[in-house]
Amino acid sequence: MLYILMEKRTLVKSGASSFTIALPINWVRKNKLEKGSEVSLEENEVGDILIHAELESFFKKQEYYTIKVTPENLDLLYWELLRAYLKNYSTINLEGDNISIIANPILQRLNNFIGLDIIEQTKNVIVLKNFSLSDTETTPYSLLKKVDVGVRAMIEDLKKFFLHGFHHENVAELKAQNEYNERVYLFSMKLINNIINIPSLMRVFKTDYKQLLREHTIINTMRQISLHISMIGKLLLFVEHTSKSSKYIEGMLDSTYQKYRIVISAPKNPLSKDMLDLLRDSEEKIKKWGSYLKEIKNPSIIEIISSFIVINTLLDQLSLSLVF
Repeated sequence: MLYILMEKRTLVKSGASSFTIALPINWVRKNKLEKGSEVSLEENEVGDILIHAELESFFKKQEYYTIKVTPENLDLLYWELLRAYLKNYSTINLEGDNISIIANPILQRLNNFIGLDIIEQTKNVIVLKNFSLSDTETTPYSLLKKVDVGVRAMIEDLKKFFLHGFHHENVAELKAQNEYNERVYLFSMKLINNIINIPSLMRVFKTDYKQLLREHTIINTMRQISLHISMIGKLLLFVEHTSKSSKYIEGMLDSTYQKYRIVISAPKNPLSKDMLDLLRDSEEKIKKWGSYLKEIKNPSIIEIISSFIVINTLLDQLSLSLVF
């Protein structure tokens, strides 16, 4: 566990059998405590006393959030919803004239927000409920693994191109998986944001700031890789799978997938030989791909190779952050 607060306090005699200390005001405010609030004391295996806010108080005072919707600010509605979702408000009210009609295109995208559903709808008011508010079973790490599985599935789908080419059905599958990865990413951001805002939740999720930052960095990288793989799939519609260029692309995919597996396993063994070899050879490999890029005339292949270079750059940045 990473300790971010270290202060000294003086014990004050309180009665015949106990002492009292003053709690840091910033900690009290972060945990939304007030006069009369209860805290729990726990002695760990080395004899330290740990003070915890009561878990029940974490979810009692969640606020309502109201968005006034007009034709003028309709373009910002999705981003307002996203902000309220990431802030973990329990109820989001949308208010405006004929809102059920003018906001319908935005509401069709509600499936991006896991746990957010419409519970009431009239002509001028829509009420959304955040049913994932008090979820303490889903952890940031479990969400990271979900996106990891999704990215690996997308890479396996790309491999089908080199056997029999790509069709619109293949592109649709990649798009659907990327949209799912995006939903899980947003949910993970909401969860991490909530844990940081309520530090005592770190005890519930058995995590700390360092681990949260690492998981945030990894899942954000996976999200960007997912988007680029989806784009590559769409571009492969315009490439002949038996061409010389497709063979080169296949080699890039295999190399990228190998790097992905090494980097994603880095938290377990950040200074492994594979990781150190990867960091040593990566720059030269990307330069080689950049040189090949200058020989290509097909715009789709140019974009595909550029996307692979971006993916590999993202993995290099992630590997450096995990090692150092």
